[in-house]
Amino acid sequence: MGSWQRLDPEQLDRIFYSTRFVRTLNKGGYLRFRHWRLYGELGLAKRKANIWLSKEHLTVEFGDEPLSQYAVRYQSDEKRLRDIVEPRRFETRYRSPQLELWQSGEVEWHLVKRLPDYALRRKRRAEGDVIQIPFPEFDTRKQTSS
Repeated sequence: MGSWQRLDPEQLDRIFYSTRFVRTLNKGGYLRFRHWRLYGELGLAKRKANIWLSKEHLTVEFGDEPLSQYAVRYQSDEKRLRDIVEPRRFETRYRSPQLELWQSGEVEWHLVKRLPDYALRRKRRAEGDVIQIPFPEFDTRKQTSS
């Protein structure tokens, strides 16, 4: 039998760098990844979570504990995500102390949502392009003589 080498966290980070991402959960417990909004955990709002992206799954985790997992489908270039489906939420110790308002199954709760593509921003004017038009009442350049 071969011997297994134990890797420290720094080595693992280097090995999995291309598949691990860090995002901050918003106040609702969601994070944005590429053009998707994914649920992590409400009890971890404003905290950083890890995203592990593999060929078939995307997993959101915090403190080495999975929060949610999704099946992924790629576009033909095998780089861009075409679809994220089959959301699975795990019971964790990080659950919000807030009691849920609805029982499971009563309300459709979206754990994953496709977001619109980013819109191009309008170009700002440079400071030198700003023109201040003087008001006639306050124009000190006009001096009337009486």
